[in-house]
Amino acid sequence: MARELKPVRFFVMMALAAFVVCVVTAFYTHRFAHGTTAEERSAYAIGLKAGEQAPAETIMPTDAELNMMAQKYFKQQGSGDQQSWDLAFENGYTDGFKRHIAAEPTWQAGPGRGVCIVCIERCVFGTAAQSQRILNENPISNV
Repeated sequence: MARELKPVRFFVMMALAAFVVCVVTAFYTHRFAHGTTAEERSAYAIGLKAGEQAPAETIMPTDAELNMMAQKYFKQQGSGDQQSWDLAFENGYTDGFKRHIAAEPTWQAGPGRGVCIVCIERCVFGTAAQSQRILNENPISNV
């Protein structure tokens, strides 16, 4: 005799299976985001550190400059396949450079007082008093 289909149990089991698939996909996507081998992950970490240590006044290097930097670092510290190492280094440098530049406050001269762009962005939804408090905590001289 055939068993009767229980729709609630069926949909709960399908939702559970979909959840497990999503968790496994997210885990492996996050794990392999910075390289699949130990050499690639170390190249990404070296590039990330180099990007975070870039001087604040510099602009993002071109692809050719990044490639030259990656080759220089590979000769100093690298191992394994140079092409994949270079790509991982470039990705790490780009991420580190973006983090470093985003963390630096950008000051623009205002009439009689400088205005911090980061402070303004953080206080878009705040009150004027919060904006003034942040500006008072971060005094600057006129440019």
